Amino acid sequence: MDIQEKQKEGFITLKEASLLSGYSSDYLGQLIRKGKLEGKQVYANVAWMTTREAIDSYVASENSRNKNPVEEDRAPLRARALTLALDQRGSRALRALLTFVGVCAAFGLLFEFYMLSVFVDHGISARAEERTKETALAATALTAVSGDHGEF
Repeated sequence: MDIQEKQKEGFITLKEASLLSGYSSDYLGQLIRKGKLEGKQVYANVAWMTTREAIDSYVASENSRNKNPVEEDRAPLRARALTLALDQRGSRALRALLTFVGVCAAFGLLFEFYMLSVFVDHGISARAEERTKETALAATALTAVSGDHGEF
């Protein structure tokens, strides 16, 4: 028997069946050997082939057999629980990020306040020194002027 002959009869390779069903070609071969899936051997035990109808029928029976109404009811709950867990992790991360930003902002403001106070203090000190020099010069000038006239 040739593969082209079997394909003309409606058979497909296990590789094609694998793409249709989502099962691996090895697993489909096991199903054929166990008699759970219709199939034929080609090339004397070398290759197996099956039909689209057999694949569709097997997948449908597996889906209906695996459906559990209780599990179907729990599926949305699991999805919501997962979403809630992700939201909680995300909110924790956001809270940590906001705390970090707040602390950095507080330190930044403290540093700016310190720099401003140093700048203002330096300005006040410089003006005080200027006034002291001016006062000393004025006193020296006054002493010099009063010394020339004899009295003040």
